[in-house]
Amino acid sequence: MTQELSAETLLGRVMGHDLQAREELFDYLAPRTWPMLRRMLSDRAPAAEVLRESFLRLGDEAQRLRQQGGSLAVWFVAVARGLALERLRRAAGPSASAGGAYLPAETLIWLPTPEEVLHLEERLGLLQKIVNQLPQSQRRALELAFFEGPSAEGIAPALGVPMARAMAELRAALSFLRHRLRAVLGRWTADI
Repeated sequence: MTQELSAETLLGRVMGHDLQAREELFDYLAPRTWPMLRRMLSDRAPAAEVLRESFLRLGDEAQRLRQQGGSLAVWFVAVARGLALERLRRAAGPSASAGGAYLPAETLIWLPTPEEVLHLEERLGLLQKIVNQLPQSQRRALELAFFEGPSAEGIAPALGVPMARAMAELRAALSFLRHRLRAVLGRWTADI
């Protein structure tokens, strides 16, 4: 059994009220999510709170996740990122808070399968190589969008450029990645 599939197996055991599996599942998911939360939230305490809340949300969606067959690890990271972004928005003030940190059930359909995630993990080096090919300004725009939220108002000042330029950098980065992602997924070959 593959490592990624074991998360789904653990989820099944958790749903069967296996307390040991609950601990094992947390131990499996936390290290994959912790670095992102620490980078986004800076402090350990808020990052730990978001990690715990994400794990609690798992209980609400466990049955639907199993039925849809999506990757538990991807779902968990997406929920944790959404909760961290919501925390950042609340800290920025009421005008920045937009809600939507929790993934609604209909978004489960876009989650990759555990097998697809495993395939991507096997090709992580290639994916990193592609990201490193981006010009610095595009890579920085992409990092800001992921770690701080996809707001042009936040990206432009951080890059020190007008908003239109920031959005152009982000669009160019996403277009480049979308094009190269086919090679990462093995759907076509390219000289990367």
